[in-house]
Amino acid sequence: MVLTGRALAGDAASEASLRDLLLAWAKAKAFADTEVEHDAYYALKRVLLPTVVAFSVLQRGLDEGQNRVLADWIDPLVRKADRAFDGAVDRNNHRYLADSLLMTWGAVIKDEALYAKGDERYRAILAEARTDGSLALETRRGARSLWYMRQSLASLTVMAEVAATHGTNLYDLRVGEVNFDRIASYLLNGIAEPNVVMAYASENYIPGGETDARRQDLGFMTKRSHGRHYMAWIEPLITRDRAGLATKRLKALFVRNIRQDRPLIDEFVGGNATCFWGR
Repeated sequence: MVLTGRALAGDAASEASLRDLLLAWAKAKAFADTEVEHDAYYALKRVLLPTVVAFSVLQRGLDEGQNRVLADWIDPLVRKADRAFDGAVDRNNHRYLADSLLMTWGAVIKDEALYAKGDERYRAILAEARTDGSLALETRRGARSLWYMRQSLASLTVMAEVAATHGTNLYDLRVGEVNFDRIASYLLNGIAEPNVVMAYASENYIPGGETDARRQDLGFMTKRSHGRHYMAWIEPLITRDRAGLATKRLKALFVRNIRQDRPLIDEFVGGNATCFWGR
């Protein structure tokens, strides 16, 4: 993720290091033996999204052979991630991440069937959301209800940004009463007043380390010890000149709590979001 940002900025040494790293991974068939289990596949999706972004940045300097080696390594891994496990992970943030990955790779290699996976998932998320913008499978997660709402928004943002490269505005798409802003507003309301989520969080389904649903985990609001920031998905949103209270609130939150943590790097948005979108 770091090398990709530097390569995009024109650092030739970083671009060479990134190319050599990915070619070494491809030669070793990295991740090919990932255990067929939903948590292992979740980790696979998390590493593949920034890998796909890295490949898209590298393409300009690859020769035909290098391009083929990397594409032949990445493509089956991405398609492997499109797997159902016959459970909630086929409909919650795990699936959103999977389809954001498929859509991104589809855009890179011009595979419209893969691209459509993300487009369809985005519309399905809006259709399944409650009218208040909450997502049922995420808000039931006890103390981590807002955590997973934020994670879902990260994947929605990736899908919307990829769609924008196709000339499609998913941010303003409305299904019934719900659009992107309605879901983002629910998260913002919960951050400002965590009790907002209690009606759903009290189900306490797989809550994580904190079993008291009243103690919402807002750890995603600060940079993690490993240097990643789980609110990196805000970067593209604050660069867009969009009307509406949700955008104003996101920008205010960014200035007040997040801007000082730049660069914002997170695998759920494909890497260095500040480099990709930040001004």
